[in-house]
Amino acid sequence: MRRNWKAGSAIYNFGAPIVNADRIDVDGKLHLVHDHKTDGRGLDLRRTEKVLNYVQSVWRRPVELETVDASGVSRTLTATVEA
Repeated sequence: MRRNWKAGSAIYNFGAPIVNADRIDVDGKLHLVHDHKTDGRGLDLRRTEKVLNYVQSVWRRPVELETVDASGVSRTLTATVEA
Protein backbone atom coordinates (compact mmCIF):
# COMPACT_ATOMS: atom_id res chain seq x y z
CA MET A 1 0.00 0.00 0.00
CA ARG A 2 1.38 3.36 -1.01
CA ARG A 3 1.00 6.26 1.42
CA ASN A 4 0.39 9.88 0.59
CA TRP A 5 2.86 11.52 2.99
CA LYS A 6 1.50 15.01 2.46
CA ALA A 7 -1.91 13.91 3.71
CA GLY A 8 -0.20 11.96 6.48
CA SER A 9 2.02 14.86 7.51
CA ALA A 10 0.15 15.13 10.81
CA ILE A 11 2.15 12.11 11.99
CA TYR A 12 5.19 14.37 12.22
CA ASN A 13 5.61 16.70 15.20
CA PHE A 14 3.30 14.32 17.13
CA GLY A 15 0.33 15.67 15.17
CA ALA A 16 0.79 19.19 16.54
CA PRO A 17 0.74 22.10 14.09
CA ILE A 18 4.11 23.63 13.22
CA VAL A 19 4.19 27.19 14.57
CA ASN A 20 7.28 29.40 14.48
CA ALA A 21 8.12 32.61 16.31
CA ASP A 22 8.55 35.14 13.50
CA ARG A 23 9.56 38.19 15.52
CA ILE A 24 9.15 40.10 18.76
CA ASP A 25 8.34 43.81 18.58
CA VAL A 26 10.00 46.42 20.79
CA ASP A 27 6.85 46.49 22.95
CA GLY A 28 7.12 42.71 23.46
CA LYS A 29 4.35 41.67 21.04
CA LEU A 30 5.06 38.13 19.85
CA HIS A 31 4.36 37.29 16.19
CA LEU A 32 3.80 33.62 15.37
CA VAL A 33 3.38 31.99 11.96
CA HIS A 34 1.68 28.64 11.38
CA ASP A 35 3.49 26.64 8.69
CA HIS A 36 0.27 25.40 7.08
CA LYS A 37 2.01 24.47 3.83
CA THR A 38 4.19 21.90 5.59
CA ASP A 39 1.33 20.79 7.85
CA GLY A 40 -0.97 20.47 4.86
CA ARG A 41 -3.95 21.72 6.84
CA GLY A 42 -5.57 24.73 8.41
CA LEU A 43 -6.38 25.17 12.09
CA ASP A 44 -9.56 24.87 14.10
CA LEU A 45 -9.98 28.57 14.92
CA ARG A 46 -11.95 28.05 18.14
CA ARG A 47 -9.27 25.77 19.59
CA THR A 48 -6.51 28.01 18.26
CA GLU A 49 -7.99 31.06 20.01
CA LYS A 50 -7.97 29.17 23.33
CA VAL A 51 -4.34 28.13 22.87
CA LEU A 52 -3.37 31.65 21.78
CA ASN A 53 -5.01 33.12 24.90
CA TYR A 54 -3.02 30.66 27.03
CA VAL A 55 0.25 31.61 25.27
CA GLN A 56 -0.58 35.27 25.86
CA SER A 57 -1.20 34.66 29.57
CA VAL A 58 2.25 33.04 29.85
CA TRP A 59 4.00 35.61 27.60
CA ARG A 60 2.15 38.49 29.31
CA ARG A 61 2.29 40.59 26.15
CA PRO A 62 0.10 40.61 23.02
CA VAL A 63 0.46 37.59 20.74
CA GLU A 64 -0.45 37.45 17.05
CA LEU A 65 -0.70 34.31 14.90
CA GLU A 66 -0.84 34.18 11.10
CA THR A 67 -2.51 31.00 9.85
CA VAL A 68 -5.24 29.64 7.60
CA ASP A 69 -8.55 28.21 8.73
CA ALA A 70 -9.83 24.74 7.88
CA SER A 71 -11.05 26.10 4.50
CA GLY A 72 -7.62 27.54 3.61
CA VAL A 73 -8.61 31.20 4.12
CA SER A 74 -5.81 33.38 5.57
CA ARG A 75 -6.47 34.52 9.15
CA THR A 76 -4.62 36.64 11.70
CA LEU A 77 -5.58 35.96 15.30
CA THR A 78 -4.57 38.25 18.16
CA ALA A 79 -4.64 37.78 21.92
CA THR A 80 -4.14 40.95 23.94
CA VAL A 81 -3.43 41.70 27.57
CA GLU A 82 -6.62 42.13 29.56
CA ALA A 83 -6.77 45.36 31.54
